Amino acid sequence: YQVTLIDSSGNQMAASETVGFFVEVEGKSGADNSNNGNGTVELSNVQVVQDVQVKGVDGIGISMDIDVTDRAGQETFALVFFHQDSSREPALKDFNDEYATVGGDVATWTSFVPETDNDSWEVKVFIPNDELHLADDTRYSLKAAVVVYGEPDWDVDLAVSDWVRFRVDTGNW
Repeated sequence: YQVTLIDSSGNQMAASETVGFFVEVEGKSGADNSNNGNGTVELSNVQVVQDVQVKGVDGIGISMDIDVTDRAGQETFALVFFHQDSSREPALKDFNDEYATVGGDVATWTSFVPETDNDSWEVKVFIPNDELHLADDTRYSLKAAVVVYGEPDWDVDLAVSDWVRFRVDTGNW
């Protein structure tokens, strides 16, 4: 967020430095899929951090803790997707397929391969602000969620987080 001081004529007098913040929720774990070879996944401490810079690019960072059991050597994906939190705002769409799910939802993801049957990961993913494709001078109420899935049964969600809600302002609204 940023604090701006404006006089009675609407002229900007001063502005603070931009300050980042995060919202944190506990994730929900998926069902025990160990009977069909998927192992189990515990997802917790999902955080959305605004005003993150990666290689000089401004964006949003998402971090989470993932504990896996019986998944040694199996590729595992953490997919973070973004939605509007209100239908009153412009739709959140991806226009260049750089950060999108197959269905067109704005998303970012990473993958990892656990080396042992009991492994813990602190997973971090990033999405550039430009890839959210937000309109200028608009206040957005957004939400993000994490889905963890992987081989050998790609269509089984191993864990799903609760929604993490946050606001983004793009300029002078």
